[in-house]
Amino acid sequence: MLSLDFEEFVNSVERLDPDKSLLVFVAEQSQEALPKVLALLKTKDFTVAGGVFPKIIFEQECYSHGFLVVEVELGIEPMLIEHVANGNYGFEDLPLGASSEQGDPDPR
Repeated sequence: MLSLDFEEFVNSVERLDPDKSLLVFVAEQSQEALPKVLALLKTKDFTVAGGVFPKIIFEQECYSHGFLVVEVELGIEPMLIEHVANGNYGFEDLPLGASSEQGDPDPR
């Protein structure tokens, strides 16, 4: 669901199934609303993943402002990774499942 302004985003979120997880993509030119976006999402019981991107592609259009919300079934639990800013962590420090250990440990 693409919302081009914050009020439209609020209305979209209010209509979503609280049992679903959300992917939330914020276009860079709308990132000033990010504190309000996060505050709204914290009042709900969604599991959320996403990020801020220079542009959002939706259908056959490219948007430099707006919000894209996608309902998904992630089947994951959020994990806090500390010390990312100072680079004081490694992939071996992350509590990854057995399926991740069988592949390349550093998929970069």
